[in-house]
Amino acid sequence: MTVSPHSIIESFTHLHIDQYAAVAALALAIWDYFILLPEEVTLVWPARWNLSKLLFMVNRYLVFVDPVLLVFDLILGTDAKVCARTEKGMTAIMLAGFIVGEIVAYLRAYAVWGTEYNKYFVLVICLFLGVNLSACWVLLKYLGGLTSTGPPAPGLTGCTLFFKNRLLWINFVTGAVLEVVSTLLLIVRAVQNFYQSRVIRSSLIGVMVRDGVFYFIFMLAATIVNLIVVLAAPAEMNSFLVVIERVLYSVLCNRVILNIRGYGAQAQTTGDTSSDVNSSEVTTSIKLTVITNV
Repeated sequence: MTVSPHSIIESFTHLHIDQYAAVAALALAIWDYFILLPEEVTLVWPARWNLSKLLFMVNRYLVFVDPVLLVFDLILGTDAKVCARTEKGMTAIMLAGFIVGEIVAYLRAYAVWGTEYNKYFVLVICLFLGVNLSACWVLLKYLGGLTSTGPPAPGLTGCTLFFKNRLLWINFVTGAVLEVVSTLLLIVRAVQNFYQSRVIRSSLIGVMVRDGVFYFIFMLAATIVNLIVVLAAPAEMNSFLVVIERVLYSVLCNRVILNIRGYGAQAQTTGDTSSDVNSSEVTTSIKLTVITNV
C-alpha cells in the first residue's frame, strides 16, 4: 500500500506538535519542582509520615514519570508495539495522578467540614468511587483503540499514535463534576463560617477557599480546552494536551497543600491562631491536621 507524501508530512507535523507538548509538560514539571523545593524541604520533609504526606509525595514525584515516558515514545521511539505499550502504561499512570489529586481535594473538603461531613460521607464516597471506576473503564475502552505505526517515515524516530475512538472526553466531564463538588463543599463551608464570624479573608478556611477556587478555575479552563481538542483534533493528536493538564493538576495541587501547610507553620511560630478565627474555626482547624501535617 502506497503512502502519499501528503500523509507523511501530515503525520510528521502532528508528531512534532505532540513532541512540543510533551517537552513543555516535562519542562513545567521540572521548573515547578525547583521553585517549590525550598518550601517542600522546610514544610514537608521534617513532618512525620502519614496519609497526607504520602499523597503529597506521590503527587509531587509521580508527575515526572508520564511526561518522561511520553517524551521517550514521541521522540526516541522506533518500535510500534513498544510505543503502544508505553503509551498505555503512561496513560494509566496519568489517570492515577489525577485520582491522587482528587483524593487530596476531598481530604481538604473533609478537613474544613469536620464531623459535619460525616452525614454526607457515604454519598460523597459513592460519587468519588463511581466516577473513578467509570474513568478506569472508559480509559480501558479508549486505550483498546490505540495503535501505533512507529515513526512516520523510515530513518526517523518518534512514534505516531492513532486513537480509534474519542471516549476520553467522558473522563474530562466526570472529572470536572468531581472538581465542582469539592469546590462547592469548600465554598459552602466558607459562607457558613463567614456568617458565624464575619471574617474569612485571612483565616485558614479563607486560604483554602481562595486556593481551591483559583485551582478550580484553572483546571476548568484546561478541561474545556482538552474537551475541544479530544473531540475536534485529528485522531493521532486528540490527546496531546492531556499531559499538560496532568502536570498543571499536580503543580496546582502541590501549591494548595504547601500554602495550607505554610499557614499552619506560621500560626505555630507566632503561637496565635489569629484574632480573626472564632471558636468554630479553631475546632475546624483541629480537623485540618489531616492536611497541615503533610
